[in-house]
Amino acid sequence: MDGQRPYHLRLGCSLAGAWSILLFIAIAYREVHHGIWGPANTIVFWGVSIDTWSRWTCMMMYSCVSQMVQSVVSGTLNPYVTNVVRDHKCVDKGAVWVAHVVVQVRSLFTWLTELFGMYIVMTMQFQFIIPAIATDLVMRALITRHYMRPKKWDTVA
Repeated sequence: MDGQRPYHLRLGCSLAGAWSILLFIAIAYREVHHGIWGPANTIVFWGVSIDTWSRWTCMMMYSCVSQMVQSVVSGTLNPYVTNVVRDHKCVDKGAVWVAHVVVQVRSLFTWLTELFGMYIVMTMQFQFIIPAIATDLVMRALITRHYMRPKKWDTVA
């Protein structure tokens, strides 16, 4: 519990949770009254009209898979860069070329996913964002469970 004390977790989670609920209600209200569920010729992603069920399914799959990869990168590469590459206290940083590969791959990945993410946002369709949010929450729960499990130290006898 000592590691949580200086972060004011209760305040941060309460505010973030309440604000998220309010925004979700506002978005749900808009979707119920003005939203489209399924393909429509008015939905355009990257210049392609999402007007068939096969295109719509591809968008949903992209939304889920992209978010799954983003969650894994966020839970693996980001902590490595923060806790190893950038941390001056870290003694064993490993090979320099590995750090360069990780940083460059992560940067390229971030640029491309943010670009395609903007296209999803520009469709103004919450139907494509719902699977991304659900996937992200599931993946983050799995990754957090992995990091929070008790550590087993190998001892040499």
